[in-house]
Amino acid sequence: MDFITHGLISFLFGHNLGTYYAYFAIFMGIFPDWDVFLIPLANKYNNQALYHRGAVHSLLFLGIANLIGAFIMNSIFPGNFLLYFGIGYFCSSMHLFCDILTTFPIRPFWPLSKKGFKLDITEAVNMIGVFFSMGAAIILYHTWYISPSPIYLTFVLIFSIIIGGFLLIQFLTKVFLSYKLNHLGTFQSMPTMTPFQWKIVQKQVSNHEMTVKFARYNIYSRTPPKFQEFEIGLTPSELPIETDSQAISYSFNLPEVKRHLWRIQNPLYCIEKSNGAWKIHWFSAEMFFFGRTFAILVELEPSGNYTTKAGVFRIKECRFLNS
Repeated sequence: MDFITHGLISFLFGHNLGTYYAYFAIFMGIFPDWDVFLIPLANKYNNQALYHRGAVHSLLFLGIANLIGAFIMNSIFPGNFLLYFGIGYFCSSMHLFCDILTTFPIRPFWPLSKKGFKLDITEAVNMIGVFFSMGAAIILYHTWYISPSPIYLTFVLIFSIIIGGFLLIQFLTKVFLSYKLNHLGTFQSMPTMTPFQWKIVQKQVSNHEMTVKFARYNIYSRTPPKFQEFEIGLTPSELPIETDSQAISYSFNLPEVKRHLWRIQNPLYCIEKSNGAWKIHWFSAEMFFFGRTFAILVELEPSGNYTTKAGVFRIKECRFLNS
C-alpha cells in the first residue's frame, strides 16, 4: 500500500490519544517503507533481507524499532511510554496487514520464517487510493490542527468508511471474478487501478522454462479473456545471441534483472529490436498504471554486451512471443 495511505490509516487510529501520540503513530505507521533507502546496500551485497519489504517489514524488527522510538519520544515529549509503544507497534503492524492485502508478498515472521504472504486484493500502489488519501489528509490536518472544527470527527468516520469500503469492493470483485473464471483452473488475479478491470495471470514452471499467460478482463464483458502467452528460459542462452527468445532468456538471467524481479512472481516484458540490438523492459503487471511502469531496461547486443537502467518508463506497446 502507498506511503500516504499508511500515514492516513495510522492517524485515524491515533488521533484521539493526543498530538504527540498521533504524530508517533503516523511516523511508525510509515516507518517500514523507509527501507527503500536500503536498496543500494541490498544491491551491493545481494542481500534480499535489505530490499523493500524485506527484514524491516517483520514483526520482530518493528517491535525493536518501536521500543527504541517510544523511548526517544517519551524522553523528548514525556508521557506514557507503554502508550507510545502500543500505538506505534499497532500502527506498524497495521502497515504489514495492509501490505499483505496487496500483490507483493511480505515476510512478517522473519527471521523465524521466510514464507511470504499476500492476498492480491489491491495494488501495491493504487492511484485512486493515493489521491483520496492526499485529499483526506489535508482536510483532517486542517480541521484537527490548523483550525479545529466540530465536524472533525464526522470526517474521521466518513474517511474510515470510504477506505474500508474501497477495500471491501475490491475483495468482493476478486471473489466474483474467481467464481466467474473458475473454468480457467489455477490462476492468480491482480487488480488494476479500478476493481472492475483485472489482470489475470497464469504461470507454469518446468525444469528449463517458465510459461506465463497474461490478459486483461473487464468484469462487464461477456467475451472471455484473450490470453497472450510467452516463455522465459530459465537457463541463460549461449552466445552469440541471434533470436528474440535468446535475448529474453539471456536478459532475464542477468543479476541486475534478477534483483529487480526477486519479489515478482509473474514478470512481464516489452521487447523491441533495432540495428541488430535489443531493448527489453522487465517489469511487474502489478506496478503498471497510466501507461507507465517501474521497470529495468536492458540494452543488449548480440555479443552479450549490455547496459541496464532502472526507473519509471512509458510502455507504449508490449510484444509477447507466442508459444
